[in-house]
Amino acid sequence: MEDSSKIAGKIKSQISCFAHKVSGDFKKPLRKFLVQMFYGIQASKDVKLSNIARSLNEEIALIKTENRLSRNLGRMDLTERINRNLMAEGGKRIKEETVIALDLSDLDKRYAQKMEYLALVRDGSTGETKSNGYWLMDVLGADVEGEDLIPLYGELYSQEAEGFRSENRQILNAIDRVMEEIGQKGVWAIDRGGDRSRLFKGFFERKLRFVVRLVGERDLILDKGQKKNALKISWGCHCPHQREVTIEKEGESKKENNFSRSSEGQTSL
Repeated sequence: MEDSSKIAGKIKSQISCFAHKVSGDFKKPLRKFLVQMFYGIQASKDVKLSNIARSLNEEIALIKTENRLSRNLGRMDLTERINRNLMAEGGKRIKEETVIALDLSDLDKRYAQKMEYLALVRDGSTGETKSNGYWLMDVLGADVEGEDLIPLYGELYSQEAEGFRSENRQILNAIDRVMEEIGQKGVWAIDRGGDRSRLFKGFFERKLRFVVRLVGERDLILDKGQKKNALKISWGCHCPHQREVTIEKEGESKKENNFSRSSEGQTSL
């Protein structure tokens, strides 16, 4: 029990340190609120206020803790200020060969009816394409040989919100925001959702290095002007390198051997 208390104290100290770094220009009550939210989400493994409030274990009625958190959340949108501080802090650790991963995901709110700007999203866990919710976009830095992740940018958005133009514009805007801090350093990486001509053009215009996981149907033009299917090109490539990767999911570890070419019919540009 004593060891568990020490571990919990250490984790809380680390979360507190991180929260203060991304909220250094905030007033003290707001910094305290962020520390509690960051810790509560990690401790409860949930984003529901009731569970976050319960994990804080305050010596007051649970409903009062929940109401205070709700009140603070409703005061203002902190996305812009937190992202600015995240980029300023994380940008110091970005090097020329750091991988800058841009990930698109979703927040499923299938039972919600009155939340503002609810939009149709694709629930990644079920494959359902007509579920209410919001889209998520995260930008993280990672060294190829290291294990640390460097948060740089995070955003929740909806195609039903005022001022929304397109998902491509949303992605390019996030790239531009991060570039304001790190310039052209790093190698950008996007999964299959980034296999779009408009995004390729955006990367070239910004003179960035990038890796995108292509869908198998895309054709590429070879040196002699010959058009050939990307999947067929990848299967013709010699792949002498192999790396064992340990994947941890839901408390279980699984080792996989990764080659330069994916066995699922995907390739990289």
